[in-house]
Amino acid sequence: MKWTEHDIAHQQTLFDLGVDDPFNGTKHPKRPSTPALIGSGPAGETCGTCRHRSLVQHHDRFYQKCDLMRPHWTHGEATNIKAAWSACRLWAKEG
Repeated sequence: MKWTEHDIAHQQTLFDLGVDDPFNGTKHPKRPSTPALIGSGPAGETCGTCRHRSLVQHHDRFYQKCDLMRPHWTHGEATNIKAAWSACRLWAKEG
């Protein structure tokens, strides 16, 4: 999935309007590997509470990825997600 200029502008608008940091203070790539804009999901929910969050083991470490983005996964941190990130609009309850 590629983010359009509109998506990037929308994300910037959230910051400009004083919306809480959707990344909750965590380090993040310029273009997060998420299926929808971070912070566009249910209030109070995070990637960490979403059923699409996957833990992928590589050697002796685990990395968090969004299962909806599986075709785009790499072995680099650019496709990692953080459990603290505010949920996107495709968030789904675990279970």
